[in-house]
Amino acid sequence: KEIPASSRLLLTRLGDTQYRNATYADATREVLLDKGLAYRALVKNADTRIRLKLKDPAAYDIHVIDSAGKRVGRVDATIDGDALAFVFATRGPKNQASIAYEIVRK
Repeated sequence: KEIPASSRLLLTRLGDTQYRNATYADATREVLLDKGLAYRALVKNADTRIRLKLKDPAAYDIHVIDSAGKRVGRVDATIDGDALAFVFATRGPKNQASIAYEIVRK
């Protein structure tokens, strides 16, 4: 389906993400010498304003999704004409990294 008609969407956002204790050749971080702890990623805190055009934007809820796909929080949104508007924050509930949101029709 096209986005405006979808009943469920997954939105991801990755900015500056790297492994904990990674070692680089220099400050440019272009050459990785040691990936560090691959199971523990560091995600830089960032907010992105999203405006998503939908057929009925008031009919949707937004949930923060953890790395296992579990809903761990809700996101406040406003209606901006024919769009759902919200801020995608990489800092989720309990200050845990958040890189995925589920947008679902109520």
